[in-house]
Amino acid sequence: MRRLMEGLLLSGLSMLLVGHSRPASGAEHHLSHYWEMVLLQQRRRALLHGAKVGVATVLMAQRYQALLPLTADEAAARLAQGQAPSAQTDAERIRAAYGAMAEASIARAVPPPEQLAAWLAAVQGPATPDQLGVEPALVEASLQDALFVRNRFTILRLQRLL
Repeated sequence: MRRLMEGLLLSGLSMLLVGHSRPASGAEHHLSHYWEMVLLQQRRRALLHGAKVGVATVLMAQRYQALLPLTADEAAARLAQGQAPSAQTDAERIRAAYGAMAEASIARAVPPPEQLAAWLAAVQGPATPDQLGVEPALVEASLQDALFVRNRFTILRLQRLL
């Protein structure tokens, strides 16, 4: 309970310091909001925000894990494929940022999806979309389109570029 409260307080202070929710709202929140909008549109029962974010966090951890073997040079090469010459600058910026991310172990700091799912199960929370009642078609749609919920660079946007 102490760690949870500390995390919530630090998260809130981070948002307060920068004046927006970016420090505490990434792709997992974008999936949650996407699901919420679709369920509202379909006049279906609302799901708890924390439950949706927990399940989406496991899904995003899977995406981080999939990118771990990719080097900065490989990421930049994928970005440069089929792009106009002006996009080369973007590829260089991504190469530098991707390299910094890999060196700083940002992606490696994300707990493995299996560990996240185990923690959720330990507190009797849903860990998979089906346990939450989110069908596979909605999960797939959200993985493709939730990056448009907010204009933020998240793992969903990076994955789409690569």
